[in-house]
Amino acid sequence: MHMTKAKEEKNIYIAYNVSLLLKFIQASLEVVSALFLYFVSTNRIINFLVTITHSELIEEPNNFIANFLVNNANHITSTGKLFIVYYLLSHGIIKVAIITGLYLRKAWAYPASLVGLGGLIIYQIYHIFKGHSILLIVLTVMDIIILWLIWREHQIKKYQKPL
Repeated sequence: MHMTKAKEEKNIYIAYNVSLLLKFIQASLEVVSALFLYFVSTNRIINFLVTITHSELIEEPNNFIANFLVNNANHITSTGKLFIVYYLLSHGIIKVAIITGLYLRKAWAYPASLVGLGGLIIYQIYHIFKGHSILLIVLTVMDIIILWLIWREHQIKKYQKPL
């Protein structure tokens, strides 16, 4: 029975590290996307989206994704683009900093991540009830699991005796 508990602990620790790695990749992609959007003109983005969806819309004029991209591309403004850049860049940098702190087992990173992720989960739940998005439900469940893993790791770290 003792070996089973040790193996369970190891598997949970692996899940914790994998979830942090996935969140780190996501945060890094946010930063890269923000920088890409900042340096690429609005017209280039619109032209790119129209080009990649053109043949798909000829074959299937009711394609949801292609229509969504083209319709939203036509509404991109410079102000809207800057907001998206700021949003992605700030969120990405903050997440990268917190996740790096968690990997380095810095004490400040645990409460920062719990508060930040907890707030995001509450926001996502609000939007789930508002819009019933299956994707958002899946992401929220994953974030709740990650929140639990971070909380659990924090509890273990808090009660470990320093070497």
